[in-house]
Formats: sequence, structure tokens, C-alpha cells
Amino acid sequence: MKKVEASDAVFRNLLEMAERKLEEPSGELEALSMLVVAAVYRETGRLMSPEAARESFRIRFPERRALLLPLEEEVGGELARESAEQLLRRLKSEP
Repeated sequence: MKKVEASDAVFRNLLEMAERKLEEPSGELEALSMLVVAAVYRETGRLMSPEAARESFRIRFPERRALLLPLEEEVGGELARESAEQLLRRLKSEP
């Protein structure tokens, strides 16, 4: 599959929705989930369910698996927020 450009409308929309979720008091898990979907979409060009995207993320980005811990344990809070913010920064900075 072809890697999606950072200017892709679906990719940008996922990032924007995740940013809005991060502004909500307890939106960090939803934001992180959206960002995982965005990361996989960007790599594959395929839009997946959050569960399928998580599995694909584990396979495609083994060095970033720690970012998935809050989703796997369904624990929000500071760790989830930090994971989401780190992934968001990475997605925005990569060409």
C-alpha cells in the first residue's frame, strides 16, 4: 500500500479531531485511539477500526508499542495524555 501524504484530508481530519479530544478533560484515550488510526492510515492508505489499527500499529511500529499501553489497559490520565501528545507531535513532524 501507498503511504498517505501529510496533506491528505482524512489524515488531517483525524489529527484535528484528536487535538480537540485532547482539549477535553477526559478525552485522552479517544484522542490516542484516533492518532493510532491516523498513523496506520498514513502508512497504509487504509482506514481501519480502532482495534484493527492498534494491531497493525503493533506490527508496523514495534519501537512505539509503549504508546499503546493506555489503550490496552484502558487507563486514561497523564500517561494516556503524554502518549497521545507524543504521537501527535511525531505525526505532525514527519513528512
